[in-house]
Amino acid sequence: MNAAEPPRPRTVGHRGASALAPENTLRAVQLAIDHGLDLVEVDVHLSRDGEVMVIHDEDLRALARGTERVADLTAAELARVDLGAGQSVPRLVEIFALARGRIGVYVELKGAGPAPRSAGSRATARPRASSSSPALSSRASSRSFEQRHRRSPGACCSAARASRR
Repeated sequence: MNAAEPPRPRTVGHRGASALAPENTLRAVQLAIDHGLDLVEVDVHLSRDGEVMVIHDEDLRALARGTERVADLTAAELARVDLGAGQSVPRLVEIFALARGRIGVYVELKGAGPAPRSAGSRATARPRASSSSPALSSRASSRSFEQRHRRSPGACCSAARASRR
């Protein structure tokens, strides 16, 4: 691109390549990478044990025909939920590991989830923005996430521009 050309628009896979694979799954993100997209947008909720899980809705009704709320299940229980095509509910750290250096990740914070049980909760294993990994971004954060952030700064709320660099 020369100086006279405007920058090209960014391509974003909403919930990954959700037209080709179950939304917000590792397969949907892999397909977005395979198709050369710049970013994927994913949604997150906290599990009962404080893990950041990649799922749009606060319950399993739409995707898995279950009635359980995400906040009432552990990360291990969510990992066993069948979303179709051999996919389950991934942890955000799994999405970041898959995306690292290949595609940017835009994270939308959803519902409240449980309060972390201790200072050593899994929420402390948060991804960090760096030149070798995609950044965490939020365009919507609920009052609960904001309150949790005040109690435990950086544990679940972060804002940075997502990048593929």
